Amino acid sequence: QGSAPQDYGAGNKMVVGKGTASFGKRHNKSHTMCRRCGKRSYHIQKSTCSACAYPSAHMRKYNWGTKAQRRRTTGQETRWL
Repeated sequence: QGSAPQDYGAGNKMVVGKGTASFGKRHNKSHTMCRRCGKRSYHIQKSTCSACAYPSAHMRKYNWGTKAQRRRTTGQETRWL
């Protein structure tokens, strides 16, 4: 009649989720700074940027990401005529 039962997975090991216990294991960087857009989105093994698609000649841009297009462009946000 002791303590409450603990959540064990397969193989009698404690199940580790995405929370506090697993954050200590995160020490490898998959992304580094991109030389074209300056974001931390350049994947080292793939050698491509997930934000601007560098080294592709064309910038990454999708019509479903209207706010992202607005952030990337220069000029005023609204125009007064």
